[in-house]
Amino acid sequence: MRRPLLALLLVWALGACALELYRSWWLWHHHPWDASQPSAWRIHGEAPDDLHRFLTAARPHLPPPGSHLATLTEGPDDERFFRRLWTQYWLPEYRVGLMPEPAMSKHDGATELDAVLVYGTQPSPELEPMWRNAAGGVYRVRPGDASVSVSP
Repeated sequence: MRRPLLALLLVWALGACALELYRSWWLWHHHPWDASQPSAWRIHGEAPDDLHRFLTAARPHLPPPGSHLATLTEGPDDERFFRRLWTQYWLPEYRVGLMPEPAMSKHDGATELDAVLVYGTQPSPELEPMWRNAAGGVYRVRPGDASVSVSP
């Protein structure tokens, strides 16, 4: 009686293990998340590589290291947040924040900006272009416009 029970237990364990391995394989090859979403980006994906190329091209036109930069991108708040994190990852020598939207008014804890990185969207009219390419550009706040700020 012990051998058939042990054999049945072994078959059940091997079957359960095979099922879990198949599910893991399927998820690895048919993942349900959209790779274009910044929250699903991996270090060598197409979308982060595009952002990295843009930031590499923009770097010579940025203010000195230690300056306050803001990112202005399109999309929902979570996508904008993750693009800001990737920007901070590739520009560690700068303090990078999010551009407040839709009203860019000074609020508690806000910091005056040295430049705004605009990526994949149109800039506000309050911004003056320093450098542009097809993906976006580097902009500065027009002199005397103290209403534009960024939250750290």
